[in-house]
Amino acid sequence: MKHFTSILFLMLCTVFVSQAQLNVLYVLDTDIDSTGNANLTAALTNSGCNFTTFDAATDSVSPTFSTDMSDKDLVIWYTGSNGVGLQLWAGADTINTELYQYLNNGGSLWVIGNDFLYDLYDAPPVYFTPTDQASVLFGIDSYDVQSYGSDSNTGVSEMDVVSGQSITAQSPLTFIWATLWWADGVTPASGTQAVYEMGPGSYALSGAVSGTYYDNSVYKVLAYYFNAGVLGTQTSVDQAVKDVIDFFQTTGVPEQASAQSLLLFPNPVQDELHMFWSGRQAPQHMRIMDASGRIVREHTLAPHTSTVNMRDLASGVYHVQVTLEDGQTVGKTLIR
Repeated sequence: MKHFTSILFLMLCTVFVSQAQLNVLYVLDTDIDSTGNANLTAALTNSGCNFTTFDAATDSVSPTFSTDMSDKDLVIWYTGSNGVGLQLWAGADTINTELYQYLNNGGSLWVIGNDFLYDLYDAPPVYFTPTDQASVLFGIDSYDVQSYGSDSNTGVSEMDVVSGQSITAQSPLTFIWATLWWADGVTPASGTQAVYEMGPGSYALSGAVSGTYYDNSVYKVLAYYFNAGVLGTQTSVDQAVKDVIDFFQTTGVPEQASAQSLLLFPNPVQDELHMFWSGRQAPQHMRIMDASGRIVREHTLAPHTSTVNMRDLASGVYHVQVTLEDGQTVGKTLIR
């Protein structure tokens, strides 16, 4: 009987752990979307998750990794309809090193808004290299269209769910207005899942992807390139948030150490980059490429660790690529 009781206790503990609520940071990066903010705040409350709000718009500053994000399972970043001076891009159309530090430590991110790509890149079309921020962060090849701006000034009336993904089945999404202006359409890169597309079928930009999910085995980023805070009803916003919370609850946060693990420290880096490796295969070769794809560093690697001088490199996003014994490659994003 004692043995049975112990097993039952362990089973109950397992259930309680698996049902523990996500620890969420909700970043408000707009001061022109009071309705959307109120709706999302209510939806987060209704979801039952543990969340903290960071008002980046009022404070004109991004949350930091060490103080605000390091203990969070998910960061929800709401830009609404704001497309100017977003803290998502550090308030200056540049690299948000605090956000990348969170992501490179296994973080999960959900970005929601119409114009966050416009803030960084202006009007479409824009085509990305593998080391451009949009490619690194969202896993997309291009920023193609905007509702209203690319559809003869009509706007998009709905977002239709794309089959083959497991995040949500909610469809169609409609809005508090007859049409939504300035939602973005993108082309996902290989391996990035389309989640929502513009609709209906008769709409000029029908099929343009407006929601993506990117998992590069280090971090996970869900992007809704439309203002999901202003769906037609509070119930719709509640469902949208619940679906995403449930999805990240199920997938969890990526483990820091995998069978093949490349660790970069510090990241962001100033002077010297230390590379640590653990895994079944030994690394043979390393190269670092800048945003244009140009190789700026190339080395043969030691068995477990290597140090690379980064002092003379310009600030920016870099891609580190390590080649294994069998010819496979492992990549990771680096911020200088």
